[in-house]
Amino acid sequence: MTAPALVELKCTNCGSQLDPQNISPQLAAARCPHCNSLFAIPTHTSAPPQPPEQPKIRPKARQPKNINVSTQRGDLILERRWFSPAILFFLFFALFWTGFSVFWVIGASAVGGFFGLFGLPFVAIGIGMLYAVAAGIMNSTTIQVGASALSVKHGPLPWAGNKSIPRHQIAQIFCREVTRQTKNGSNTTYTVEVVSTDNHREPLIKSLNQEDEALYIEQQLETFLGIKDSPVRGEMER
Repeated sequence: MTAPALVELKCTNCGSQLDPQNISPQLAAARCPHCNSLFAIPTHTSAPPQPPEQPKIRPKARQPKNINVSTQRGDLILERRWFSPAILFFLFFALFWTGFSVFWVIGASAVGGFFGLFGLPFVAIGIGMLYAVAAGIMNSTTIQVGASALSVKHGPLPWAGNKSIPRHQIAQIFCREVTRQTKNGSNTTYTVEVVSTDNHREPLIKSLNQEDEALYIEQQLETFLGIKDSPVRGEMER
């Protein structure tokens, strides 16, 4: 251990050097023999500046079972299947909702004429749920990185979120944790986002159920693009 450096004490009033007999460590004070001034002395020296803390390096994520990785003609292709066993519950719920709504509209129309029209919004909701369930069973998300752009496509059933980002505009990729409060508690999903060279953030893929899915996609893209993993404000905790 390095010994602390000795500090030469001088009078704060006249600047004269102080002798040991003029200093009282117990009182943390000193009296100048020249001008008779009494003043406090520092009890310790300031600690040397500490180097900035280095960001934690994330461990390499395992490849999830629902994500396939391949290369075609020099392009990186990540394909994530949407299906999960939880979709089967929503399938039965959507079938029950839609079937009940249709029978209610038919019965109400036969009895009250225009009264059955009030049930049409519920039928529309049911059809929307059935479409979402069908997409959850059939669809997958394909992320492709080529020489000029990174593209995201959902299919085969049409779904919002298709996009293409010029490769030279991608500065960083990171994962974000999204927690929403519901009646039954909280629901946490994960999003993979891109930071552009002009500091604009844009989501690549949302609503991932597992943390490893988001991290694996991020790490595969960063490795292929040659991007060094750096901390981003608001990212998932390291």
